[in-house]
Amino acid sequence: MMTSVRLPKDIKARLKRLSDKTNTTQSDYVRKAVIIFLKTQEDRLLEIAGASNLSDVEKKVAINEIDLAKKSGLMPSARKKSKRAITKKTH
Repeated sequence: MMTSVRLPKDIKARLKRLSDKTNTTQSDYVRKAVIIFLKTQEDRLLEIAGASNLSDVEKKVAINEIDLAKKSGLMPSARKKSKRAITKKTH
């Protein structure tokens, strides 16, 4: 499956320089970065969901922070779409 990503010019230039210096494709670097990012975010969500030491209010605050990150573009919103799709199927 192919996905397109738009990068700011400065990030694209840095990625190209690194790729050229290391003889590694830009796609390989982007793929690795996405894998690391997703793992980090998924682990954080699991910690929040299963954190028995957090009160319900603290969990809601953490979840609201994640929602804000999604809206601001700091975190992918694909999960949000998946939840909607699941909700539609179950109702």
